[in-house]
Amino acid sequence: MGIPIIFAHGALGAFDEVVFVSVILIFLVLMVLSWVRSRNLPDDDMPATPTEHAPKAKTDTDHFSLK
Repeated sequence: MGIPIIFAHGALGAFDEVVFVSVILIFLVLMVLSWVRSRNLPDDDMPATPTEHAPKAKTDTDHFSLK
């Protein structure tokens, strides 16, 4: 009595199952590691410190008035 073939059935026989399950496990481990690492990172869309938009002075040299 052998291992029942559930996921894959190819030329390798029962070893197809081992390869298929190994790929699934590697994928899940990588996804969990990525999730654990990203939990501790700051959000990209949220600024680190709140900034207030102060009006710039009219003598701003970056812009010139259009006439």
